[in-house]
Amino acid sequence: MELQNLTEGVNKIIPKVYEDAIQPTAKVIGQMGETIAKAINTALIPLRLIVWKAEEIENSIKTGLEEKMKNISLDEIQTPNPRIAGPTLEGLRYTAQEKELREMYTSLLANSMNKKVAPNVHPSFPDIIKQLCSEEAKILEFLSYSNPIAKIDIKIFPKNSSQGFSHYLKNFSLISKLSFVENHQKANLYLDNLIRLSLIHIENDNFFLTEEFYSDLINSKEIISLIDETKNNNTTFNLTEGNITLTTFGKEFCNCCIEKKDMLCLNIKTE
Repeated sequence: MELQNLTEGVNKIIPKVYEDAIQPTAKVIGQMGETIAKAINTALIPLRLIVWKAEEIENSIKTGLEEKMKNISLDEIQTPNPRIAGPTLEGLRYTAQEKELREMYTSLLANSMNKKVAPNVHPSFPDIIKQLCSEEAKILEFLSYSNPIAKIDIKIFPKNSSQGFSHYLKNFSLISKLSFVENHQKANLYLDNLIRLSLIHIENDNFFLTEEFYSDLINSKEIISLIDETKNNNTTFNLTEGNITLTTFGKEFCNCCIEKKDMLCLNIKTE
């Protein structure tokens, strides 16, 4: 009964608010921005009554939404699915200070309010963001522009010995450097979590056969140092090429949760 009364109350409020939202409130300068802001407010009114508890979160998310939705026509803005909006706004209570995750949540909410894009927003996306750290968000953003990324495995064997390999470098790539991850030592931990969430896939048998694809990686100081070490220690090595790629699910997640910029310019020295 309480939910029914709440719904009826919202239905009575929305027509009046929408009428106010579409009336001009300013002259030509800035009029479009104000109209979009009001349309967004209208679409979010039901969530104000159901979900929001912290006013600062509401103000922050509305500012982000206005920027992300400024080029969307008013008739394409809708009230988001509560299954998406509820967990998204709840997640912002704990990650509002982490830029990368905050941007992901805001982009997800904006896309769930876009009638054209909303059907592509999976209900699991808010929970996936909840399980990411900011460093993993950086990796996903880079992969959304540069997919796939070269990786190699290196096994080192003692020469003239039947013993197994004595050293194993697994899934080594430059992805942590290219995506500006601060803690490179945790790169494989981040990749393992992204694999666990079915966002990325490691391919070992479907590798690219062009030398250029792997040149930066093989010529990196880490690999050169490791190869020099094998020469000095009377050992030999085996190198296996592969790649790190987004899954189909991962691509859809990035499309919905990562805002596309005009161009991602990276100039990273790998020496």
